[in-house]
Amino acid sequence: MKSETVIEINLHAIENNIKKINDASRGKELLGVVKANAYGHGEIQIAKALCELGVSKLGVARVDEGVRLREQGIEGELLVLGGAEENEYEALLNYDLVPVVYSDSMAEKLNKYLNFRNETAPVHIKFDTGMHRLGLPYEQHEKYIKRFRDFRHLEVRGIMSHFVDAGIKECEWSKLQISRFETILDSWKKIFQVLPCDIHIENTAGFSNFNLDFTNMARLGIAIYGYGMNSLCPVLRLHSVVKDIKELKKDETVSYGGWFRAPQDMKVAVIPVGYGDGFMRQNRKGAVIINGEKAPIVSVVCMDYFMVDVSGIPSAKLGDRVTIIGEDNPANYWAGVSGTIVYEVLTLLNPRIRRIYNGKN
Repeated sequence: MKSETVIEINLHAIENNIKKINDASRGKELLGVVKANAYGHGEIQIAKALCELGVSKLGVARVDEGVRLREQGIEGELLVLGGAEENEYEALLNYDLVPVVYSDSMAEKLNKYLNFRNETAPVHIKFDTGMHRLGLPYEQHEKYIKRFRDFRHLEVRGIMSHFVDAGIKECEWSKLQISRFETILDSWKKIFQVLPCDIHIENTAGFSNFNLDFTNMARLGIAIYGYGMNSLCPVLRLHSVVKDIKELKKDETVSYGGWFRAPQDMKVAVIPVGYGDGFMRQNRKGAVIINGEKAPIVSVVCMDYFMVDVSGIPSAKLGDRVTIIGEDNPANYWAGVSGTIVYEVLTLLNPRIRRIYNGKN
């Protein structure tokens, strides 16, 4: 059955973006972040595409995301950025997932479980260098590093942290966090003589602005999908159709609450997309593209519909293609309209919208 509304994913654009990232990486390994349904792009297909492009390490937020990828045949390392709860430890082992250990309590509980199973498991250790979200506190980092001598069932494969605001190159927070992260690494090397395999603090913004010499891996999410760095190609487009057209008389209103009152006789097109699809109510001051022309939204965004002014597009008719996210109105355009960030615009796009993948995958 043909869908009125579809998301088109350009896998060639992902290939282009990975090539440009690799060109700038100075040999640094990439961890492709596919959490939150690959930022709305479709976790399984994007994970497969990244693996085909040589990105063998992927990041998810939760254990269940990693389980879904494994069940669909995704190989390579899967790093669970949000760690794991005690009732998920068995899944870590059964599905070969690598958790981020972010607290002494988690380290102790996981080590105890592995001791009971007489097994070891790889982990990455996260230190809090200023984000104050997850991570072992910097102020006591030596104490916690020494604790890992007792956690003999944890194979520490990586050390990581997370920037507060890497989007600003001269940010004092970032300078402090970089210094603290280097101190943590020095302390680890002093106690254990060698560092783990993977050292990472950079996200897309950190990679773009710093690309640090002492790290060997970067966690890239939004850059893969075409945002956050120069010369990247947006991967996702959202299209729908004109479902109906209404002729309004002057002073007639449109949709709930009569928010918009026609200033003169006009023609309004109904678009079958709404907040039930992840298209936010705050988008009501934006515009879509119909037949190459901008059509401003003139209603509140309903759960399944919004309406646009097509008075200035005489060619507009039922079934015409409507570009909601595209070349002339990309996701960062809607972020500006709604007062949010591009991450939210993309990740809110609901799975009920059919995804079509163009390219190798």
